[in-house]
Amino acid sequence: KETWFEGLPQLLEGLSAVVKKRQVLPELLTAQRFPGQEAAHLLPSILKIGVTLKEEEFREKVAPLVVKLFASPDRAVRFRLLTSLGDMIEFLDDAMLNDKIFPECVNGFTDSNAPIREATVKSMIFFVSRLKPKIVESRVLKLLIKMMQDPEASIRTNALICVGRVSTQLPKASITPTLMTVIGMGLKDPFSPCRCAALQTLSATSNSFSAEDLAGKLLPGVCHRLIDPDPAVGDMAFTTLGKLQEIVRQKVIERRQASTEVSTEMPKVQEETSSWAQGGSFYNPLSAGMDFGFKVRQKFMGVAGSMNQGSAPSPSPGALVSEASVDSGGAAPCAPNPPGPPKTGMRLESSSAKGKDTKAAGSGSALDLGMDLDEPGGGWADDDICGADLGNKALDAPVVQDASDFGDDFFNEFDTQPSEAVPTPKAAPAPSRPA
Repeated sequence: KETWFEGLPQLLEGLSAVVKKRQVLPELLTAQRFPGQEAAHLLPSILKIGVTLKEEEFREKVAPLVVKLFASPDRAVRFRLLTSLGDMIEFLDDAMLNDKIFPECVNGFTDSNAPIREATVKSMIFFVSRLKPKIVESRVLKLLIKMMQDPEASIRTNALICVGRVSTQLPKASITPTLMTVIGMGLKDPFSPCRCAALQTLSATSNSFSAEDLAGKLLPGVCHRLIDPDPAVGDMAFTTLGKLQEIVRQKVIERRQASTEVSTEMPKVQEETSSWAQGGSFYNPLSAGMDFGFKVRQKFMGVAGSMNQGSAPSPSPGALVSEASVDSGGAAPCAPNPPGPPKTGMRLESSSAKGKDTKAAGSGSALDLGMDLDEPGGGWADDDICGADLGNKALDAPVVQDASDFGDDFFNEFDTQPSEAVPTPKAAPAPSRPA
């Protein structure tokens, strides 16, 4: 009888779909209700007919039986269900899988029977895509990692292969840690097919790792397998090493290109900074505005007038301006400077030295600052003074400087305000003595 049930699935291939659906399936569902070993032998035929049904018919007639059989303590029935899960998983809804079938199936990880544990590990390939991410992360991954320590070498190898096949369906936060854990354990496994499976899994999932993980954590383990005692493992290690080198090189090139694109924006900022520095951002009185230049001219003329007040200085030929041009109301033209020896520019000397030079010069020279008005950049140009609006005042008229203006530190070589020159009274003529 058991032999006949074992050969029934092949006999069903010669029957029409109507006969299988209306005559054979109802009899099989009735037979599996009786206790005994017939349920395990009948299940393959029931599932073979059930997968040809429509989704609604399967959920109505076959799905309740599947849920009931997963809760059965009979290992033969559970083994049949686990090995046939790939054929009927698409006919089961997610709620039934998460709430009724998986809680019963997960007990197979701790079963004392090795074939049940191995079939449970293999069934996770079909469960992971239909389970909730929380269940996968909290239960399935931990159980698969635990199976890497199973005493059966085939179970360790299948657990490693299962993690590699479901890696694309795992939560993103769990892909890299889980793969690195199982691959690292597989590369050190004493079972050579397990080591070879670890290399194959690493080669297939290499894009899931960063360049740092590949170069610093995984490539050293691959290099150890280059001298593996098993030639098949060594050949796979050389193949995997070459592929990982190309992947790491590509990741490094992409990173350098990304950093180059970011660095191209830096010269623009540096160019703006250099132009700001080269454009005279430091204080330069010669490039100041007209308001500042006008204040400097006032101070210069005030100081010169106060120092030369009381004496009748002879104006230099370069400072002479025709009275006709001034009286006419127009701007006073500037006379050319007399030829003379070239000067070296402004010389700021101490007040004591300046006093000595002033006394030595006497009334024949104005304030001597050592400026060369003709040399470019050596001082103020002639038109800065002569082009000012002087009105109807003569250029040789003294300008009284306000004492409050000397608080400015620009001309700090003048420690005190020069006192006004007091005219010396002429001496009375001596009386003539009679002869």
